[in-house]
Amino acid sequence: MGVYWVDHFCAWLLTDDQHQNSLCYTMITKFLENKYHYWLEAMSLLRCTSEAIKAMQRLEDKLEGRVSDELKLLVKDALRFAFTHRTIMDVAPLQLYDSALIFTPQLSKIKECFNQEINKSIDVFSPNFQRWDACLQTIPGIAHKAMCEFSPDGGHVATINSNADSLLLMDASTGCLVKSIESPGGRLVGFTFYPSGDHLVTLSGETRYEAKLSIFHLPNGECSKSFRVPKSRRSAILSVSPDGKLLAIASGDHTVDIWHMASETKTDSCHVMPGSFVKYIAWTHTLSHPQALLILGSDDISIWALDTTHQTSKLMSLTGIEHPNAATVSRDRTCCAVFHGWKELVLYSWGSSITVQKIARFDHENVFDASWIADDRSIALCGIFGIELWDLEAKRRVAQVRGDAAETICYGRNRQLASLGLRNGTLKIWSLDTILSHSEPTTQESASIVKAFITSPSGKVAVISNNAKFDMLSIAVDGRFHHLPKTLQNSPRGSYYKIESLAFGHDDYFAVATNSGAIVVFKFGHDTGLYYRERRIREYPIYGSLRKIYLTIQFWGQEQIIIYNGYMNFWDLKTGKCLRKVSIPHRYEDRRSTITADGRIAWGEDYSQVVIWDIMCEKETQRFDLHVLQLDVVVISTISFDSSGMLAISARDFDQKFIAIGNANDGTWIRRYSLFDDVPTMTFLTPKQRLDTGFGVLEYDMECGNSKDIPMLTAKGHWDPRYLRLSYSKSEAWLMKGSRRVLWIPCQDVDPKRFSIQTDLETVDSVMSTVEINDAVFCQEHLTEICEDCSVDLREENDAFYGFDSVERDAIESPHASINHDGVYMCKKHDSATCNQCFGWKKKIIKARMDAKKAGRA
Repeated sequence: MGVYWVDHFCAWLLTDDQHQNSLCYTMITKFLENKYHYWLEAMSLLRCTSEAIKAMQRLEDKLEGRVSDELKLLVKDALRFAFTHRTIMDVAPLQLYDSALIFTPQLSKIKECFNQEINKSIDVFSPNFQRWDACLQTIPGIAHKAMCEFSPDGGHVATINSNADSLLLMDASTGCLVKSIESPGGRLVGFTFYPSGDHLVTLSGETRYEAKLSIFHLPNGECSKSFRVPKSRRSAILSVSPDGKLLAIASGDHTVDIWHMASETKTDSCHVMPGSFVKYIAWTHTLSHPQALLILGSDDISIWALDTTHQTSKLMSLTGIEHPNAATVSRDRTCCAVFHGWKELVLYSWGSSITVQKIARFDHENVFDASWIADDRSIALCGIFGIELWDLEAKRRVAQVRGDAAETICYGRNRQLASLGLRNGTLKIWSLDTILSHSEPTTQESASIVKAFITSPSGKVAVISNNAKFDMLSIAVDGRFHHLPKTLQNSPRGSYYKIESLAFGHDDYFAVATNSGAIVVFKFGHDTGLYYRERRIREYPIYGSLRKIYLTIQFWGQEQIIIYNGYMNFWDLKTGKCLRKVSIPHRYEDRRSTITADGRIAWGEDYSQVVIWDIMCEKETQRFDLHVLQLDVVVISTISFDSSGMLAISARDFDQKFIAIGNANDGTWIRRYSLFDDVPTMTFLTPKQRLDTGFGVLEYDMECGNSKDIPMLTAKGHWDPRYLRLSYSKSEAWLMKGSRRVLWIPCQDVDPKRFSIQTDLETVDSVMSTVEINDAVFCQEHLTEICEDCSVDLREENDAFYGFDSVERDAIESPHASINHDGVYMCKKHDSATCNQCFGWKKKIIKARMDAKKAGRA
């Protein structure tokens, strides 16, 4: 059927026959509610994702003003589903039935219609995902540098790829890659479009002080010209004049060169004041000079005029400004908005001189970029807080998108915004109208963002979130979300929960601390199924320089709670009295473990040691030397220590992240395992040698290295195959079991502070190990699909992978396979991991199913 059904419907809707149109609307509704998901899968498998999205866009446009709100919202929801899960459709179409539905907002109509398709064996807790936000496209891990720019017509977004060797042009309406332009001069460091949109300029760094400037013709992407130019060692700053003839480029820390691109000659240079560094360049104009250049330095702002021979002269300047963090020139080129010193938004305009208008002062810091939008009276800011829209005339914020930090933002003429994530190079395209339609986002529960969460052994999830006004505390019990008593709403401005203090205890006790020194203890009421506040303990508030203290809470034994804030205070849960106060000799900001049942604790010291301390005897019992790990500076993020004497640290140095495991009984390091990121938690599992990291369960051995050689192994080959684990790269993330991909995880959601796998240890211990061989699962020990020795039948799991309903079929034959040194099962006959002659499981399963149907077993 392809996409032509949309064209037929659109042609049908042009008639004046009301009965016919009503029938048409009914058919569209039934198709979207019953067949839409399967159509998307088919279009994905045919590599026609963009065509499917464009077809739905045509349908939405054609139905505007013709149909009921109910149908209009259904079509809109269906289009948003396709937009949001574009990456899944391109990479893993079968995940439309699991990941796409799981990571679709709860209030989505499409999710409601196809909810029965979701794999019920995996429970995903994602409290942020209640309804669609303003983000239209999410393309994870695509970008290398913090650069993105809309084409002048708004139809495309350009960015530098993750390897910095190509410029990518993305279709802004579908998220499809339109063109990849390879760098002609090595590593790409900058680019910009011509104002006409028919060319773009790239800068590729050949040496520290020289770069190759290349001009590409669009849309074919052919290079029409290249020549070398001096460049600043700090950053690539360049801008093409409105007529497309001149290029301004920062050639040094204090210099901007003007180049005539047709003749490949430098016509003149502009110099900022001594001690100032070039931060931003933009073409502008004044009443007397239709072509002028604005140069924003670290300490000054200046306007330069250009004559008919392209010689420059300074028209006006303003010195003594604060350091600019972000800047953007209006589309009419008459004013410039600048965010200064991490605290103030200022508007500069110019006539005979530069004038200054202060717009707002900010409580939050780290604004990274700015862009004018729409009518030239508003700008978009991005930073740690997400995205904010400001009306400069009214001097107020008009809308906000709270979420992951954004480093770059730009505006397109089709009323879209594009942003690049600070941490992972994720490109997002936003609807400006949708952002503005939620002009008071902080009043909506869906606008709250999760700051931290922990899980209890019984599966409860405690969450700290923030709605831009105050922190909120909630606990999910049996899939239901409960808000705990509102302890911060009436607190002084600036009050917040200490996220590292979240702690569960025995009998479902739960506690959390505030920055004002209050520790609130909650208990679960089994009769009501709700948590209630049982006790409030008063500690010392955390102010000023003490905010770096890692305040932690731990339930110890059955009747005590330990609050660690410089001193270690033991409180009686029943009476609320302080029983004991212990001082231990370490810096307040050092990371530390919880206290073991026998009263020992571990902490990092001076980036060079890990100390084991007995709190009962108040003395040091062991010390680990981090220099043995052959690393320069080790920053520890998490420490775990258990009563058996096993120690684990999650740490990093300049270029790698790892887990190191040691034995406190003799003070020796055993192993190091390299990882993609810091792990969210670490818990030793007994009695076997396993470590639960929140990203999977790591198997380790007790064979010690020597003092000069502690082996660094890749964690990938040491995950326990019986447990779910996270496999992560910059562009994709998967939930794995053994070697099989189970669930696609939206890469932008993989944040160590907000992601964890909760494993049912009792269940998994009773499950035998399996192995995947070319998309089929077998008993690992015997390599059989039905194994009587292990009491396992894997037919249903294999059928489900290929999208089949289960039937009583015969087992497929055992594979003739052997494992190689990389842990991959290879065909013995053809030495191939994907041998379809010997490993053609799908064909064998289909044959077994047909035989079952003939035998009447299906």
